[in-house]
Amino acid sequence: MPSALVDHRSLAGCFNARGGRDLGVQLVGGADEPLYLPPRPGRPAWIRYARDHASSVLHELAHWCLATPAARGQVDYGLVYRPPPRSPRAQQRFYQAELPVQALEKLLCEACGLVFEVSDDNPGRDDPAARSAFARRVDEACEALRLHGPGGDAVRVLDALAPDWRRRVGAGRVLERCA
Repeated sequence: MPSALVDHRSLAGCFNARGGRDLGVQLVGGADEPLYLPPRPGRPAWIRYARDHASSVLHELAHWCLATPAARGQVDYGLVYRPPPRSPRAQQRFYQAELPVQALEKLLCEACGLVFEVSDDNPGRDDPAARSAFARRVDEACEALRLHGPGGDAVRVLDALAPDWRRRVGAGRVLERCA
């Protein structure tokens, strides 16, 4: 996949053509807010991504990769989104839930040649120290994915989006567990 493949249409088209059909899921853009819809008779699961951003495509794919089979049977994986502004305690729960998602999103971004930006999704309540600590934890979790390899559907998603992802994210290392 050439590095020019960074817009949402190209990412979604590539995923839908190369892997989505086999995985029973389709990326669909144009949503005001992200939304996962489980499969129905005659229709695969839909991952609706927001505002036609490439980063939203990869973030929502990361959520899907990490969802359990039971969660994939529910709208939005059965999760309840607490919109901002959030209290410091609620923000800590957000960070805990988002850590594996954003670590995988960062790996997906690297594989696709996109710049990753950590998100605390709490405008107006910025806490630079908490955001910085979260960003470090995301970096550490992403490094663990690089070293040990992602699992299951994350590998299939990476293969669909960027067949050369192992070279791109491995920085010269061989990810033997994934090869």
